[in-house]
Amino acid sequence: MALSDRIAELRQKLEHPTPTRWYKRWWGVLILFCLFLLISFVAASVIYIIKTARDIKNEKASINTAQKIQANKTLIEGQKVSFNVENGQKGLQAAQVTVL
Repeated sequence: MALSDRIAELRQKLEHPTPTRWYKRWWGVLILFCLFLLISFVAASVIYIIKTARDIKNEKASINTAQKIQANKTLIEGQKVSFNVENGQKGLQAAQVTVL
């Protein structure tokens, strides 16, 4: 290939540039990134659902849920939260800070 042929080829490329592929443009990269995030979210959701379904089938989830409910109930009932009608005070009687 002679130098003149190479120069003619380069001039033709400058006059008629090849279009950039869609995945190399900014909006193509954005679409691919959003697709990646969507696929990751769906995969994580499917794994979580399968794992939870397996736990429910083995009755581990119902025992765990009952323990959580009992623990929350104990925490709520253990604290003596009251509402004083006379001065509008709400909360623990022995609070360290009183907000007016």
